[in-house]
Amino acid sequence: DGNSGAGGHEGAIKLLGEACEKLGVDAAIPCVISRPNKVECPGCRKFCACTACVKAGRLEWHGHECRAYQKLPDKAKTGGDTSVLRLLLRFAVSLDPKMGDWSPTKESTTSLTSLQRNPVNLNRDQLATLAALAGITANDAGAIISMVRTNACAIQRNGKKAGCALSALVGWHNHDCVPNAAATVMGDGRIAMCALCEIPEGAEVLISYVDVEEKREARRKVLLEHYGFDCRCDRCKLEQRQSLRGALKGAQARRR
Repeated sequence: DGNSGAGGHEGAIKLLGEACEKLGVDAAIPCVISRPNKVECPGCRKFCACTACVKAGRLEWHGHECRAYQKLPDKAKTGGDTSVLRLLLRFAVSLDPKMGDWSPTKESTTSLTSLQRNPVNLNRDQLATLAALAGITANDAGAIISMVRTNACAIQRNGKKAGCALSALVGWHNHDCVPNAAATVMGDGRIAMCALCEIPEGAEVLISYVDVEEKREARRKVLLEHYGFDCRCDRCKLEQRQSLRGALKGAQARRR
């Protein structure tokens, strides 16, 4: 009806549900999504928070890791991607009893230890350097990097990667190329698992680790290289059979 609404994902679902009831489920419903104004950290310019999160003290908490980042040698802060180093600094800050996590209701750092960690090839000298800069042990640094490479999911903004998220809640869910659920950032900033269809009682809740619009080979490549497994879901097996039949028909046609 042209009026603006609030409430994030939950609010949008409510409004779209009302529109479908009024116009029908097949109706085209134009939507305009706007994000809250962001406040950038003036120190590192690597962190942004919406105005609500600033009021909740998120930017103030970030100041702890930002000050640690600012104290690093200039060489460590320039010339490449610093996201891994900043991740390790955040981990170090969360372990400090004077600081802790930015919210008592946030997933605890220790909950991440329950996630699967696939073996990854890490340069020992580089790992030792990162650990020393962050003020943590090399074992902790290696474990965190391994957890990220095995479990992290990409965050997209305008079709481009804006970062990654590591969540025990998301990591506990298995993959399927036809998922019945998806991880969604709710209006209060928390991650929730939202059903994409009716899920029968007792059925496993499955999410997709990759872009389901990609073709099988592209999906398979990401899953194998990043998550360490060859997907054998029903969709992948069906598409593999179709590909083999197509190749066989092509080979037979060339022999004629």
